[in-house]
Amino acid sequence: MGDYLAYEGNYQHCYGIIGSGNRNFNKQFALTAKQYAKRFDFPYITDFELRGTAHDIPRIADAILTYRNQFCFQTTKE
Repeated sequence: MGDYLAYEGNYQHCYGIIGSGNRNFNKQFALTAKQYAKRFDFPYITDFELRGTAHDIPRIADAILTYRNQFCFQTTKE
């Protein structure tokens, strides 16, 4: 994934990243997503545990739309 994001600036088209994992792993939970957010300087939007729940769907959708709107506003401002 990191190679794909880096290839020809693909990361520049990302609104941000969403992490998932098992919270039992503490600091390792969603670590790769956090590292990509830092490496490519895009937002860590949110995370969910394992396969997620029905409650995660609207929460994550709202977060994506919020970041999308911010991203679109920033790119049209430049």
